[in-house]
Amino acid sequence: MKDFLGAALSGLCAIHCAASVLLVAGGGTGVFAFIIESEWIHTVFAALAVLFAVLSFPAAFRLHQQVAPTVMGTVGIVLLLAGLVANPTWEMPLTVIGAGMAAVAHLWNRNLVNKLEVGLA
Repeated sequence: MKDFLGAALSGLCAIHCAASVLLVAGGGTGVFAFIIESEWIHTVFAALAVLFAVLSFPAAFRLHQQVAPTVMGTVGIVLLLAGLVANPTWEMPLTVIGAGMAAVAHLWNRNLVNKLEVGLA
């Protein structure tokens, strides 16, 4: 469940980042634009992404003993966090790539754990 939520959150993070750029480029205004571009929402997404990564990757690694998904997820989270502090040119690419890597790593973890649970690994 943690990996599914982590993947969903990472996907939402990537969508949010891409949507906010498109919204601003399209001249979007109003409450939705204000919320989507607010700094606090970036902090909330990042904090939740880190929380799910910390809860998920070490526990899954202990089960399946494969380091690659954990490394991929960690690199993804680091890129996502780098996007928070990067200049505007690098913010979207770092965030989208990082969130995508974290989402794939969460799904990879879930797949490996599922294989163990049904005795296929």
